[in-house]
Amino acid sequence: MKDNPKFAILASSRRLNFVQGLLHQTLMQTTNALQKQALALETKPWMTEVVFGTSGNYPIHIPIGKNQSIHLRGKIDRIDLLQADNGIFNGIIDYKSSEQKNSRLQKLIAGVQIQLLTYLKVSEEIIRSEKGVIPTPLEASYIHVHNPKFSIKEVPTEDKFMQEWTKAFKHRGLINSDEIARLNPELVETSKSNVLNIALKKRWDY
Repeated sequence: MKDNPKFAILASSRRLNFVQGLLHQTLMQTTNALQKQALALETKPWMTEVVFGTSGNYPIHIPIGKNQSIHLRGKIDRIDLLQADNGIFNGIIDYKSSEQKNSRLQKLIAGVQIQLLTYLKVSEEIIRSEKGVIPTPLEASYIHVHNPKFSIKEVPTEDKFMQEWTKAFKHRGLINSDEIARLNPELVETSKSNVLNIALKKRWDY
């Protein structure tokens, strides 16, 4: 960051230099969390910062009537893939600098907040264009990019602290329950996930 001219302004004052330090801490914390998540999940990042809908970059058109269509454009932060013997599975991740409250997730489930679902559909079209197959959707989730802070009444053990720290970066969104074991195998073994914001109940309910 220090050697990149785009961020030179962050060294122009003590206040901005402090802000630069906070950004560095946030990036380090989030990067560490993503590395740990990569070890637990079977999906792997395939493409990042994927621009669609502009000239020459995956045009997306949705017909809405006779001779009419909606032209979509945007950028997907991350497209994940899992290649298995019975096909390809895909997921999308959207990074957010603010925490995604339950009310936002409820709007997602109700179909009012359509950003993640739109990205998931667009990623399907991109994968079909690049690989010639239609993937099965696995996940559409947010990840909170932050340096987590904790309120504690007593000093936790190292294991307890790591549990709370890991929980702060869990994926929050929609998961294909039919394929959850394929996405995160530890859920089958422990009934809990260190990565996804779900738990396994009796009779395989989530």
